[in-house]
Amino acid sequence: MPFALRVPVDGEQLVFDDTTSKLTIRKITMDQVEGLDDALASGSAVEIVDGKLATITTPGKVLGDAITSGTITGSTIFSGSGGMTTTGPISGSGNVTVQGTGTATTELRFADQDSSNYVGFKAPGTLSANKVWTLPASDGSAGQVLKTDGLGNFSWVSGLAPTGAAGGDLTGSFQTPQLADNSVSSAEIADGAIMNAEIANTAGIATSKLSGSLWE
Repeated sequence: MPFALRVPVDGEQLVFDDTTSKLTIRKITMDQVEGLDDALASGSAVEIVDGKLATITTPGKVLGDAITSGTITGSTIFSGSGGMTTTGPISGSGNVTVQGTGTATTELRFADQDSSNYVGFKAPGTLSANKVWTLPASDGSAGQVLKTDGLGNFSWVSGLAPTGAAGGDLTGSFQTPQLADNSVSSAEIADGAIMNAEIANTAGIATSKLSGSLWE
């Protein structure tokens, strides 16, 4: 169907309207002319005030190094398959979530100084509920280990004594195990390992347990 398109005349501009997807003719405002004249006269770039900038809502409209500085505020969410690299700190007041892929867990990684290798943590493949661990408020002493109270709170404690049933040459349970009957043979005691001072006066040793002559 034929249509007529009017060509802009002096003082007008041809503008594409994103909301209507139509070309419209608008008058050039004095503010636009004065701003352009000043910029051209000084040789500087034309500054567009924030109120004159349109909101970008279409993905892919900002590419490469289009944004070099500034602050992104509001409830903006970064999404996509690309990565984000920065030499500056990343801070925020919200939680940081390392999301799974749907088929596998992903890792929180800490690289070495040249980023050639890293250490990391990741969650189990399946969790039945959320779990958060709270670290101690200060560093522990040398040799101490982290202990959980079963409620998600960690604390520093000294090496723990063994617990549970004893085994091997021991019988009973920790903390008070005993030597099992017939667990120590003569082959396990080196010559001269037991001295007279180490045998109590009341020790009952049957003569059948002694070899050699009792009298010299």
